[in-house]
Amino acid sequence: MTAQQDVGTQPRERTRVPIAELRGSDSPRLGGVDEELARRIAEQPDPLAPILVCRSTMAVLDGRHRLRAAELRGEDSVEVELFHGDPDSGFLLAVRRNTLSTVDRKAAALRLVSTYPEWSDRRIAAAAGLSPKTIAAARAGAPVPRRGSRMGLDGRVRPLDRISGRLRAAELLASAPGSSLREVAAAAGISIGTAKDVRERVRLGQDPVGPRRRAEEPAAARGFTDSLDLLNNLRRDPSLRCSEVGRGVLRLLGAHFLDRREWERFAEAVPRHCAKGMARIARQCAEAWNDFADQVERRAANERR
Repeated sequence: MTAQQDVGTQPRERTRVPIAELRGSDSPRLGGVDEELARRIAEQPDPLAPILVCRSTMAVLDGRHRLRAAELRGEDSVEVELFHGDPDSGFLLAVRRNTLSTVDRKAAALRLVSTYPEWSDRRIAAAAGLSPKTIAAARAGAPVPRRGSRMGLDGRVRPLDRISGRLRAAELLASAPGSSLREVAAAAGISIGTAKDVRERVRLGQDPVGPRRRAEEPAAARGFTDSLDLLNNLRRDPSLRCSEVGRGVLRLLGAHFLDRREWERFAEAVPRHCAKGMARIARQCAEAWNDFADQVERRAANERR
């Protein structure tokens, strides 16, 4: 499976195969087969639904209980859905198809970040049906080398360190000044808009990174982490968690709580003809949040008197 492909588009075919040809399981479920559940399935009068099998290995990806039920019925063959992809892609599809426990999800996430280290947390999460938070936690604890960039949901590769991407773009522009913005962006792992900004800075003899980014990048990263810890503490506070209004405010805060890279990604996706209206609404929302912050602080100050 290439980084551009989705397991949902991989070809599959239905056929019937002898049970003896199936070679074990590559299911994300860590527990074994529940014999009681398999027995109940076997006693049902309906035909068994097809079992998902990886064609290259003949390993069962989804349907171990149905397979066991077929054996209990005394059948020597089963209806299968053959997945014509590589085993890693098959496991990805199995994670999506199975209803997993928390333990199963965490184990699957650990394998996925090791298999696809170049994918972003959101890309893996969307492909596997897990949450980005689960993927991020697994990545933090996995022995996976840190990469300079990751591929997002849209297939674009973005640097984790924006400064290095800008410096790389400046080097490319200096060595090959005739390169197009698209070529520079692709080679440096940055957006076309960022490549354009770097080119303009280089043309004017300015620092391609810019003093604001050099000064603020570490502080911004620390500030985001500190605020995220604060938000998680608020989410655990019973006075907010047990109130409908409190839960509503926490949901709104969580929905708007994105780091700078995420906001930049959204900004790049706004069409030019929508920019003015989008900016106006965004500023109105920002003003509303500022007003809310002022009201909260005033109320707290009044209660202390």
